[in-house]
Amino acid sequence: MRIALARPFPQAGATFQEVIDAVRSAIDAGKAILIRLAGRYEHHTVIAGYSRTRFRLFDGYGYSWLNMAACDVVSDAAAVHHQIDPSSIVTLALAPAQNLDLLKDTS
Repeated sequence: MRIALARPFPQAGATFQEVIDAVRSAIDAGKAILIRLAGRYEHHTVIAGYSRTRFRLFDGYGYSWLNMAACDVVSDAAAVHHQIDPSSIVTLALAPAQNLDLLKDTS
């Protein structure tokens, strides 16, 4: 197996609703989402699930949930605790390994 990575927002300009929709779609497809949080936490975390109002985190600092109402995309005018940079979002999924024969010792 290998890990397949993708960037749903390679450039700036996504709205927070587009981020929410992309996160939900990725989770529903069995993917995890790596994000960079700015604001109160200032670190990277993994979104592993969601509810109607919160993101479920798999987090090295021990945070479990992130309330969507306390989030927005990164901007100078954002007046929320947590800012997500859409261009930092990476989806992670397990994918079948290709060309495994290249890894075999043929000597």
